[in-house]
Amino acid sequence: MALRELNLGTSANSGDGDNLRAAATKIKENFAEIYADDYVTSARIADDVALGGNPTTTTQSAGDNSTKIATTAYADNAVATAIDAAPAALDTLNELAASLGDDANFAATMTTSLAGKLSTDAGAVGTSNIADDAVTADKLANSINTEIAANTAKTGITSTQASAITANTAKVTNATHTGDVTGATALTIADGAVITAKIADDAVTADKLADSINTEIAANTAKVTNATHTGDVTGSGALTIADDAVTIAKIADAAIVTEAEGIASNDNDTTLPTSAAVKDYVDGAVPTYTDFYVTGNLGRDANDYITWTDDTQMDFYVNGSTEMRLEADGDLHVDGDVIAASTTVSSDEKLKDNIKPIFAPLETLEQIKGVDFNWKKDGSKSSGVIAQDIQKVMPHLVKEVKSLDSDDSHLTVDYNGLIGVLIQAVKELKAEVETLKN
Repeated sequence: MALRELNLGTSANSGDGDNLRAAATKIKENFAEIYADDYVTSARIADDVALGGNPTTTTQSAGDNSTKIATTAYADNAVATAIDAAPAALDTLNELAASLGDDANFAATMTTSLAGKLSTDAGAVGTSNIADDAVTADKLANSINTEIAANTAKTGITSTQASAITANTAKVTNATHTGDVTGATALTIADGAVITAKIADDAVTADKLADSINTEIAANTAKVTNATHTGDVTGSGALTIADDAVTIAKIADAAIVTEAEGIASNDNDTTLPTSAAVKDYVDGAVPTYTDFYVTGNLGRDANDYITWTDDTQMDFYVNGSTEMRLEADGDLHVDGDVIAASTTVSSDEKLKDNIKPIFAPLETLEQIKGVDFNWKKDGSKSSGVIAQDIQKVMPHLVKEVKSLDSDDSHLTVDYNGLIGVLIQAVKELKAEVETLKN
């Protein structure tokens, strides 16, 4: 069907063009033709047309040698057929060429190379092909050695070599040997030649021993072990050191360890004291020490001792519990009461800076409550303040410290600091009383 062209008329309102119905009919017929099956023929496709996107088509059968479009499946199948399950190292033309040394004339090269190789045909190995001294006695056939021994194989040798064979000075075998092994044809081991060094470990078994040796062992006259011993050590199977057999002369000097520092009444070690230390102990002398250090615990037993943490603290244990700790900053922690006839606290003015009266002491005390309480550790009753209350109004009097017997921590209160607040509060109250009196 040919393309239907629209008659638009000579002008907009000339009335000589297609009417609306006729124009719509032509447009409809044109669209029907364009979208009909097989409309796009080879004649309607330009020679240089480029297909975009991912167009598909029918995959042709293997071996099709026409001008039809070849799909990727067709190409992959053709390549697989050409490779024919070749190994991965030889499945490309480049790998195949590399394996042939990139030699375009590989067949001719191999033919030329093989032509120069030694033939394996009978008689192909001539005299010139054998290197000098390459043929040793082991390479000769037994018949050749026999002929040499009989002096009947001289063919092909020089006159000098023949004379040497005749004079028996160039024999390949059966030379006369000397040394540990002697002889020519039958060889003999010389007497005494087999020394201890020549016998391998465990080589001499019971079967190798002469009957006379076995007889002596059976008769207990040649036993290697379990002989009956006498003297300082006696016995046969189990040996015993005789009483008083170990004298001073038999003890090496290095076997005795002495302690030079002296003897204490509670010594419980294994060292022997020197004679001087024994004399001092008997005479009542007290040993003196310039320095005395320990690297572990120092105390009475595993429950009662003092221990040190390098440059940090020393702890005092009583009955397995830490009862006191002295820290490097000078703080002394005691898990109980500190009882003394008197105590003093440094308070010299020359030790202090920023000295000023306590501000609003009455308001401060109003935020602190005095309480009675029981200690959780032992249930004992006491009175005082709560550290958290003090921390809110006078935080410098509260300090967090580590507990003695655990990794836990708790707050402490500097009660001496509260004395100043009380003094100022009393003075402020006194002033108010005086004002009221007046």
